[in-house]
Amino acid sequence: MLEFLAKVRRAPNLRFIMTTREYILADAQRMHGAFGDRANEILKCTLALKDYSKLHRATMLFNHLYFSDLPDTRLQKLVRTKSYHDIVRHEHFNPRIVESISKNANSRALTDGEYIRFIKREFDNPSKLWGHPFRHDISPLSRKLLAVLWSFGGEVEIEMLKSATAQFAPQAAEEFTIAFEDSLRELDGNFIATNRYPGRYEKEGTFSIAQFQNPSVEEFVEGFLASEPSWLQPLAQATINFRQVQTLTQQGERGSFDQAFWGALRDAAAKSEHTFSGRIINYGSRNETRRVWSTDPLYNATITRILLTIESRIRIADARSEVLQSRVKTREGWRWLMRGIANDSSVVYAVTHLRSWVAKTSRWSAAAKRASEEAFRAGVLELVGDEDEIWPSSMSTLRMLADCLAGLKPGMTEVEQNVFVKAAKTVTKVLVNNLDDPEDVTSEADELESLAKICNVRMEAEISTLRYQADSLEERRSWSSESSDPERNTYVAVNSEDVDLDALFSGLLDR
Repeated sequence: MLEFLAKVRRAPNLRFIMTTREYILADAQRMHGAFGDRANEILKCTLALKDYSKLHRATMLFNHLYFSDLPDTRLQKLVRTKSYHDIVRHEHFNPRIVESISKNANSRALTDGEYIRFIKREFDNPSKLWGHPFRHDISPLSRKLLAVLWSFGGEVEIEMLKSATAQFAPQAAEEFTIAFEDSLRELDGNFIATNRYPGRYEKEGTFSIAQFQNPSVEEFVEGFLASEPSWLQPLAQATINFRQVQTLTQQGERGSFDQAFWGALRDAAAKSEHTFSGRIINYGSRNETRRVWSTDPLYNATITRILLTIESRIRIADARSEVLQSRVKTREGWRWLMRGIANDSSVVYAVTHLRSWVAKTSRWSAAAKRASEEAFRAGVLELVGDEDEIWPSSMSTLRMLADCLAGLKPGMTEVEQNVFVKAAKTVTKVLVNNLDDPEDVTSEADELESLAKICNVRMEAEISTLRYQADSLEERRSWSSESSDPERNTYVAVNSEDVDLDALFSGLLDR
């Protein structure tokens, strides 16, 4: 083969094109030294599923069907039902599935109507495509690496992935480093993708991230681990990061695991409570966002809910359990859990989720739940009543906190209603002076209306102030847009993705 490659390279009129999966090429480089030395000379073009446009997908599907051995009645049924629309825009579109549905042998026992339902099932459950390569085409360490990647929620810094995999598959440090790099090359481009993402802030630089290539790979790995629970206890014992604790806790809640699993997870959680990996987020303004790597930790309320979930499964009454429960049974504990809630509206979702867990999922005694409710009331009242702390809050945060209090027995007290009204007036003034997006102001006005209903009070003046501000901002934006771009309606943009699928696939009837 190498001689053939050399001949092609010397010939100006020859081109040699190979198609393969990335991990197979990587395996060939690793196993065959002579090829590995020359592999870097090959010009590679990697195609990812996200690169396929609507036209690419439609053309690929049409060609497979047109040259398939499917009977004409089957194609007529597909054209009549226009099922190709669903296939082309399906989130799990994959060439391997297209090939599968285009083989008559795969659906010969089905009627034409059943064939249409068969197509839907194939695209709705693409994870089964990965079974054979997972079991037969990649190394044992690569399988463990994928399990570890899943435990991080499907995305993690490569160095963190390496450290966690080393705990899960221990061996001599030098041997492991070589084996890990081999596995990374074997998986990259098919099972996983490795990319560099900027941090949220420029001073953070960039991060090398490994993530699943597409959702179907992650679904397969999760399904495999669910069917092989013997993997999960060793994985819990090897956990080094709280993001892994979060994923394993969620998996544990979905299945029946023994005390050994929950005990291992409890020990791992105690060691990693303050150790976090990051995640990919969309960051920026409403009109312009970019994908960045965020290293922000989980919210205190989220961490506490996960830890208490583990405690509820392990049922050990010791000092650690007592300390964790004190976070939701004391005013001071709830105030710590609500830290930053005025400046970050997402904190309130974590707090209300924890509150709901205590009330509905904890299986605590009535007395314990009552103690948590009383502490929560006191914490919220202190927070909302502190004007110096609550002024940067959003109206939705106030509304959600009020909704929580209203759901407790005996509902909101008059004192609590007055505290929320005063806070809402303060926040209204801040919003009018600082928000410049009319949609945001309108949303805040809607939230204030809901808050007023929860508190059973009238706040027409503040609501009208916000709606007037929204109208003013909208008028100002409209005027600015027209004056800066007087010909903005002159041209109509052409969508490069526009393709007449009905016209294209009607050609199947002419083959």
